[in-house]
Amino acid sequence: MKFKVNNFNNFCRVFELPDEYPHGFCFGNGSPITFKMVDWFNPVDGNKEISYAELYETLVPWLRKKTYVQKNKEYLVMCDFGASITFKS
Repeated sequence: MKFKVNNFNNFCRVFELPDEYPHGFCFGNGSPITFKMVDWFNPVDGNKEISYAELYETLVPWLRKKTYVQKNKEYLVMCDFGASITFKS
């Protein structure tokens, strides 16, 4: 899959996911959890199409070097152009 990135949608946010999730079913009103937003940036240079694999291979090693990435934590990256990535530190 390829994502079209341009000046209007080239933005992403990084969230630290919770250590534990609610147990049981979440029917009806759901079970609230807290994500901690730790970063945001423009992930792609210029206007172009980028594959999921290329995005993952570029972003994840770079993100793992960030000071906010803690050992044994999981992170979610959500991009305005439709891609999302999860990774563990």
